[in-house]
Amino acid sequence: MTDYEAMTTGKIREIIRLVEPDTEADPRGVLLAMLSQISSYVGDTLYLDDSGRIRPLIIDTLLIGPTNKGRKGTALAASTRVFNIASPDFLAQHEVSGAKTGAGIIGAFVKRRDAAKNAQIESLESGREYEGIDPGDTRMFLVEEEYASVLKSGKRDATLQGVMRKTWDGADLQNMTKDGGVIRKPVFVIHGHVSPTEFRHNLSSADVAGGSFNRLICGSVIRSKKLKKRHRIDQENLKMAGEILGEGLDFAKTLDTIALSDSAIDLFDDGLSDEIEGYGEGLPVVEAFVGRAEEYVCRIAAIYAVIDQRKEIKVLDVKAAWNLVKYCLQSITDILQGSEGSNESRIRAVLRKNPDGVTGTVLLKATGLNAAAIQDAVDEMADVQTIVVPAKGSKGGRPSTLYVLMEPSEDEEATDAMDEDQAAVDDLDDAEDQEPENEAQAVPRQPKGVRSIVDGNGELRQDAGNDFANLLN
Repeated sequence: MTDYEAMTTGKIREIIRLVEPDTEADPRGVLLAMLSQISSYVGDTLYLDDSGRIRPLIIDTLLIGPTNKGRKGTALAASTRVFNIASPDFLAQHEVSGAKTGAGIIGAFVKRRDAAKNAQIESLESGREYEGIDPGDTRMFLVEEEYASVLKSGKRDATLQGVMRKTWDGADLQNMTKDGGVIRKPVFVIHGHVSPTEFRHNLSSADVAGGSFNRLICGSVIRSKKLKKRHRIDQENLKMAGEILGEGLDFAKTLDTIALSDSAIDLFDDGLSDEIEGYGEGLPVVEAFVGRAEEYVCRIAAIYAVIDQRKEIKVLDVKAAWNLVKYCLQSITDILQGSEGSNESRIRAVLRKNPDGVTGTVLLKATGLNAAAIQDAVDEMADVQTIVVPAKGSKGGRPSTLYVLMEPSEDEEATDAMDEDQAAVDDLDDAEDQEPENEAQAVPRQPKGVRSIVDGNGELRQDAGNDFANLLN
């Protein structure tokens, strides 16, 4: 069973299975994007009944991955193709972007409501049938593919965080300074994309403790495969996935609430709640995200059940949802501890055990990754130095690549100041006092994307190229 299969059940799993072969996106990223889209669709009529406590099924998601190699936008596109078959008009009518302030978000709700009212009146007066959005429709799906800007805006505008908290909790919205009335039961669902570095630089412990950003469920994603240029999407599989999702969405609209089964409640009471609460113990920022973990397990499990056209959440839904939430919590742990995803963590673990560096062959065997995955990861790791060493002997041959982890000394671990427009990059220069034992150890640290090459004369030169896949041997 693959990662995404353990994180899904029934028809959601079947949908991901149908689309996964036709996208380079991480299937877990496709899943998270789809959960937000489903949430925004059903959130105005379907609620979670947790032992009499009624709560919305809002699922806000954030994909964290390196630029270009994360395939974050590709994941959203794969999910959108399916959703547009399931509900052809919904995203076109409800998707927005550009969240800067809380007042702006509330204003967008008010403007759309008033525009819909006016259009409805004009249609009635002209004798035409009104085919637009219902003025009472309070669903809005926010897509921010540069979510770092939202993180920065949240630091400047407290009302933005307030709106995020209220909508996740199902509270009404109102602009106190504008005459727009009250937005009842708004369904404001967020889906965003950010790089690991931007996430770390723009998210502080205070932000998380404030209760806004830990309402996002965050997943670390990376390109799953490389498709050939001639590859074409299987239209039959896509149509089938869309039809399956459409049937689930139609069923969801027949329900008012969905609840945990007795056996699912027993699962929580018999130890799952304690397991969730203890996850990430000792890591304050991660613990803050854990504070919302059980709620997210319930909400995700509810989505799984309803797409399976069931009125009750089963144990299997809860277990799969917890597997997904654990992956997201581990993503946060890796990123906030300086890793940029599981592949980078595995590479760093090997390099820390071999301070003199290792060859590509060793990395291949020790990490279990393929050459392309190692190249993608190393391209994003500013603390890994790559050294191309020519073959020995007069007959020449293929050069080898040595990978070295450039660990900073304690007094040099500092970050540059950040302005409002761009997060600074950590300047972690290695300043070891000891004499190097060989040429490889004498190589100074270079910027990301620059490789050092030892030529045939033993001289060091730099090359701006970053295609190392053919040198992994």
